[in-house]
Amino acid sequence: MKVILKHNILKELRESRSIPLEIMSHKLGIPLEDYEKYEVEDVEIDINVADKIAGIFRRNWSIFLLNELPEEVLVKGDNRTVENQTPSLHEKTIEAIEDANYIVEFVRDLNTYSGLQLPKYDDIKD
Repeated sequence: MKVILKHNILKELRESRSIPLEIMSHKLGIPLEDYEKYEVEDVEIDINVADKIAGIFRRNWSIFLLNELPEEVLVKGDNRTVENQTPSLHEKTIEAIEDANYIVEFVRDLNTYSGLQLPKYDDIKD
């Protein structure tokens, strides 16, 4: 099955997470030029590819069926105890959690970069 990948939705999702174009093309295993085309014009792609792209942002592929990106909704009902009746997590807390998850994923993917030499602790001065 094919779906239309809406370039404006994809670009907004990527920019909201501050993911570089190069990282997106690497995660998808496609040339940078092909990925750049996804953000410039609407492209018809296989649903599996749309699902893979949406998965990077922890979304369902159906997000690309929308005309505009929906507003983020705060997590409701995240009260830790019965006595604690404070409202759900603040949006900055949710953003910090998403950023931390992105960094963890990025570090996990570091070993897939061929030829990347990470410095050893002893090699780092000051």
